[in-house]
Amino acid sequence: MIAFFARQRVFGVLAALFLCVTGISMFLLSPKESLPEIKLGIIVINTVYPNAAPQEVESLVTTPVEEAIKDVRGIREITSSSSDSVSVVVLRLEASVKDTQRVLDDVKAAIDRLAELPENSEKPQAFEVTTDEFPVINIQLSGGADYGQLREAAKKYTEGLSKIKGVSSVTKAGYLDRAIWVEADKKNFREYGLTIFNLINSIRNANLAVPAGNKTFDGEEYTIRAIAELKDAGDTANVIVRANEAGNYIRVRDTALVKDGFKEKTEIIRADMEPAIVLTVLKSRGEDSMRISKEARRLASEFEAAGSGEIKIRFTNDASVYIKDRLNVVNSNGVFGGLLVLGLLMLFIRPAIAFFTAAGIPVAFGASLIIVKIMGLSYDMLSLFGYVMVIGMLVDNSIVVSENIYRYLEKGFEKSNAVVKGASEVFVPAAASVMTTVASFLPLVFVSGVLGSFLRPIPTVIIITLIVSLLVSYFILPSQLASYISVKKSKTAARQEEWFKKISASYTGLLEKVISKKAVFLAVVAVLFFISVFLGSMKGLSFFSSETDRIDIELKADPSYSIGQTEMIVTGIEGRVKEALGQDMETIISSAGRQSPVSGPRKLPPI
Repeated sequence: MIAFFARQRVFGVLAALFLCVTGISMFLLSPKESLPEIKLGIIVINTVYPNAAPQEVESLVTTPVEEAIKDVRGIREITSSSSDSVSVVVLRLEASVKDTQRVLDDVKAAIDRLAELPENSEKPQAFEVTTDEFPVINIQLSGGADYGQLREAAKKYTEGLSKIKGVSSVTKAGYLDRAIWVEADKKNFREYGLTIFNLINSIRNANLAVPAGNKTFDGEEYTIRAIAELKDAGDTANVIVRANEAGNYIRVRDTALVKDGFKEKTEIIRADMEPAIVLTVLKSRGEDSMRISKEARRLASEFEAAGSGEIKIRFTNDASVYIKDRLNVVNSNGVFGGLLVLGLLMLFIRPAIAFFTAAGIPVAFGASLIIVKIMGLSYDMLSLFGYVMVIGMLVDNSIVVSENIYRYLEKGFEKSNAVVKGASEVFVPAAASVMTTVASFLPLVFVSGVLGSFLRPIPTVIIITLIVSLLVSYFILPSQLASYISVKKSKTAARQEEWFKKISASYTGLLEKVISKKAVFLAVVAVLFFISVFLGSMKGLSFFSSETDRIDIELKADPSYSIGQTEMIVTGIEGRVKEALGQDMETIISSAGRQSPVSGPRKLPPI
């Protein structure tokens, strides 16, 4: 094979260009994510029990759900939280569970068999938490003349977001459903001899959909339903409560005040200290978060330009910003690392060999990017970090092969023979070198659990790229050297040899001193080792930045507090935070009446 590629020089060059261009093109055109799809070993069960107090939710919903799923195999821990109208049960799975879908199916089956839930509670919804379930971006809408205008703006913007390619759903917080309010007057009830139940029953009977069987027309069967819907306050106000044979009747408007409105608030959302609606954009699997975020921002600009300027739109928790920052770090480190490798190669080996050795890096990267994509892995922060780690290892084999080929050229061998003999001679030691490095990373591939899911992309990328670099150094590099390398020494190569001889002489002198004082040298190494262990074990030592661009404050008010009283507490905290941070605060988002379903509330020190 080495002899074949040494003879097919044009083919070798074209193969290198193909791998490089194709791999980089696939990388540029593919979605980039912050994390690959990782199953976190968590299943969440949400159940809505409208207008129920936390105590009722716990006893009538949360406890029965926990009892129903406690015997499902693979569950390590069950935690739950019960708040107004909502029950959240969180299941943490055993680390040994491989098939999380089976556990999820078993949980759903157990819930389906549950017959103890209240009649007006919604069906429990169970879903598995993965990194793909994390939101792409949060969007806050605030302002407007009243809540109705704000809600209509949020509705239209949500419709636009749902049309963006790759958006799976848009959830809304602080978005109240429409409702028709009927406020009865006791005085009118006494005057007409009515009760509140007369009013309720008349409205209920006027707003229903009744199946009326099936009917065949022209050979096709149709389902017939009798539908009577009250669409607005006007329809409701005209409902007849009582009538007599003389044609006299009493309508709802005669006994009550009817008006259009919205359902009662169970939670309050605020953005920059004013009422808001928060939209959370979720994407489909494999879609590009950066593109979706860009489209959402473009849509917001168009929406604001078309409006009167009363509705303000802000963005938080934008995953694309995080991804861009990490990509810039990876790209800059990759480019800098590549230039540093090339510079070091130019210092210590002949310029021509250094150039072709460094040229093998993008070829190996290109081939590796293609293989990674074929294997179904994503281009994310973990896999890209693997490429940064491996960049300095790619040239080892190429340096050995190139120098050995050049040695035979200096001996007078013809180019083709020098390439074949020089490359073949060091194949076994070079392959062994790669395999030992692969063996050191291979155990990380088999780490189980959530930790293994996070670690696996890094060693996988490193192993693939190292094996590809070995193949490049034995099949692509020889064809390039056979085409362009020359034994004739340039002035640069001559100067390089002169200063390298000086470095070699200095190193030889230093090595002789170390060998002559072995005990002292080993003692110094031992002291440095123990110092490094001591520093590494010191508390408070951190190698990562503690800076953050976000502060979360979570609190729990007394259960007897109303939603309005809780909002007053939150408003006070907002003022204190704004006063403390001043111009450093970009935006502040707050909510009252709900809690984190996984972490739950925790006691915080006073602000």
